[in-house]
Amino acid sequence: MNGYLDDAPLRAPRRDGEAVVQPDWPRLPALIRENQLLRHTSQAEVLGRPLAALAAQARGDLLREALRYTRAYRDVATPIPAERVDLPVILAGHQPELFHPGVWFKNFALGHLARGCGGVAVQLLIDNDLCRAPSIRVPAGSLASPEARVVVYDRPGAEVPYEQRRLLDPGTFRAFGRRVAEAIAPWVPDPLVRQLWPQVERAARRTDNLGRCLAEGRHRLEGQWGLETLELPLSVPCDGEPFLWFVASVLVRLPEFQEIYNGSLEEFRREQRIRSRTHPVAALDRQDAWREAPFWVWRDDQPQRGRLLCRPGAGGIELSDGQQRVGLLSWRGDGDAAKVVEQLQALRASGVKIRPRALMTTMFARMLLGDLFVHGIGGARYDRLTDRLIRRSFNVQPPSYVAISATAWLPVPRPDVAPEDLRQVDHLLRELQYHPERHLDVADIGGERNGSLAHWVAEKERWVRMQLPRGACRQRHEQIGRANEALRPGLAHRRQLLLEERSRLRELLHQRRLLDSREYAFCLHPAAELRRLLEGLLPGGASRCG
Repeated sequence: MNGYLDDAPLRAPRRDGEAVVQPDWPRLPALIRENQLLRHTSQAEVLGRPLAALAAQARGDLLREALRYTRAYRDVATPIPAERVDLPVILAGHQPELFHPGVWFKNFALGHLARGCGGVAVQLLIDNDLCRAPSIRVPAGSLASPEARVVVYDRPGAEVPYEQRRLLDPGTFRAFGRRVAEAIAPWVPDPLVRQLWPQVERAARRTDNLGRCLAEGRHRLEGQWGLETLELPLSVPCDGEPFLWFVASVLVRLPEFQEIYNGSLEEFRREQRIRSRTHPVAALDRQDAWREAPFWVWRDDQPQRGRLLCRPGAGGIELSDGQQRVGLLSWRGDGDAAKVVEQLQALRASGVKIRPRALMTTMFARMLLGDLFVHGIGGARYDRLTDRLIRRSFNVQPPSYVAISATAWLPVPRPDVAPEDLRQVDHLLRELQYHPERHLDVADIGGERNGSLAHWVAEKERWVRMQLPRGACRQRHEQIGRANEALRPGLAHRRQLLLEERSRLRELLHQRRLLDSREYAFCLHPAAELRRLLEGLLPGGASRCG
């Protein structure tokens, strides 16, 4: 069973205050129980280790580290006994950034689901992704002429993973909350950033990791709102033994895994009619003896991530980042897997970091860490591909997952205009172009002064009705064109008015699209309204869930 039906449509909610939950709320407790049963009864092995035992170790490590990490900066109300690795674990994940309210809604859903099943909610900070632009877009300008302004919260630097990204400009960082509030003041007088940013600055006194500052500030605010969730950077479990067993299971059989990966990807693209060769992910490459593995690799002292490449040799499996050798695993096809894991641990101790790429991130989380993974729209679409990889590479039934997202527009005045208004004007302009006779004044056509108009109307009607021999249609087309051209001058003024109206509508629609975007950061919204909306979308709230 999958988290939702393969043929079910999955789109972001279009209207303000709507949510998508697939499967719907009542089915989720059963999915959690089914996933737990699937894990407990699995006979699968990972390089000779039972998958169930490896998952138990991974979950225990996850809960212990998530408690430790979260308690370092906020209270955790519910204690979790270390031996209770059987507690339902509900997971989600996102980059540690200032995301939009639809992403934030997943955190509210996490807490709700965990409370409902007596489990634990853990938000993974996906810090193996690149920190590209430390900024957000803010609607600014005037009510009559809005614009989107980029406001930075740190100086741009080298594109490195969030795990390695340090705060570069404390002055810009401290001033961010004030600058955002000033920019959006004409639209939202009291944005949430006023409450959020003091918490973020407080986090910056504990750590200089940019992503962790943003995430900790948000998580502190969530605690004030009553959300009971734990958080943990993905890099923490990726340094643990269970993840390294997961990595080793791919690397020691990379030719087979690469064939499964690329074959499943090509099949998925064909079924979804995707033409791009990089969408949803690129195929794993092969150059001579080198094969690309679905992991990133970098060193602490050289944090630019590269693709992990593997090449078999006399000494085992050679590892490279494409520029230089990073390690050697002594595996010749039937060796001791535990030794491979020990060698991966030694590489980590020497400063080498191996991190999962997109599909492998959720494969690891779903198979070993949790009982239900909460995806957004994009992740849920592409984890249909991950399902195939789990089945074909590990020979197990993939655990179910759920797609949850919401749309919240900024509560600002916006032009009363719709795309249909522009389509109507475009239709009229086309009518004036190709059917001008329908829009001429009848009195003018019949009047003595405009007798020529009556002539061309009659001439066009004659050519339209005329029965022509085969091959003579081009003549009809030319004569009708002549008639239209002769009739158009009588409509020049009306056409000019429509063109002006079209220009006005296009500008208003541009403004509307700018203001209706669901992608604006959650911290731009007024706190009370956004909290009421997101809590209302949960079961029992004033919900309009789709």
